[in-house]
Amino acid sequence: DPDLVLDYMEPGADLVMLAVPPDEIKAKIIEIIEKIRQNQEAQGLGEKRVVSVIIISSGFSEIKGDAGRGNNREQEIKALAEEARSAGVEINVIGPNGMGAFTPRYYGFFVPHSRVNTGKVEPEKRWPVAIISNSGGWILKIMDRIPVRVALGAGKCMDVSPADLLSAVTAHRKELGIDVIALYLEGFDTL
Repeated sequence: DPDLVLDYMEPGADLVMLAVPPDEIKAKIIEIIEKIRQNQEAQGLGEKRVVSVIIISSGFSEIKGDAGRGNNREQEIKALAEEARSAGVEINVIGPNGMGAFTPRYYGFFVPHSRVNTGKVEPEKRWPVAIISNSGGWILKIMDRIPVRVALGAGKCMDVSPADLLSAVTAHRKELGIDVIALYLEGFDTL
């Protein structure tokens, strides 16, 4: 139930994953922005936390022949995120059509553990490798062969680009234990 996410989104939450029909994403983003605003007000003027929203759902510009509805959805959601940031709400939207995130802290893929090589290798024995990809299929293929520490599915990159994700991983590479970062891009327009 997507409403449960917002019911349990407490101050300190830093990741929300959405897998709802594409027509519902805009309303959920508006609710999340309001919840972040409420949480920031409750915390006072202290440190603000950036909340990342990963949109797993497809049905955006990757769908051809939808009379532009997918492009319009992307533009509306990107505009909401930009407006929120200009009003002081710290939000980044990853996706849509993203795979999710796998880090030492999160298992946030919308794929069962049994299909991903994550549980077979203890975290401390994972290779010091991060992968960032537009393609969820490519992530799964790599993770079948290499026990990476971090995998991020960028999806369509309507708000957060692979370059943004690369900067974030680079900034935290020591705490994540990353020595190598691999990118798989399906075009340079997403940079």
